[in-house]
Amino acid sequence: VQLVAARGSELSASVSAGFGEIHRRLTEKPENIEALTALEEFRAEVPRRTNALAAELEEMSSCYDALEGFQVEIAEQDYTARWGACRWPQRLVELEEAVAQ
Repeated sequence: VQLVAARGSELSASVSAGFGEIHRRLTEKPENIEALTALEEFRAEVPRRTNALAAELEEMSSCYDALEGFQVEIAEQDYTARWGACRWPQRLVELEEAVAQ
């Protein structure tokens, strides 16, 4: 049970870091044509990166679902990290919508 909890915690940190990096890069203001080109190239990679993170998010959810199935109480920090990680895909959708306007 402790290994599953540790894996869930590890995955939530990884997912949040990955989505956080995507968010940070998408909100950067390019200062020159090279930075704009790099940003456009990065934007083209976003679907691939988010798909990989979505797979990690699924694994993380499976870990926490298993813990809930065994009625294992998780720490407040892990609970917050889990739901924070689950919120990232929607945050990126909202960012893309804001950028498109």
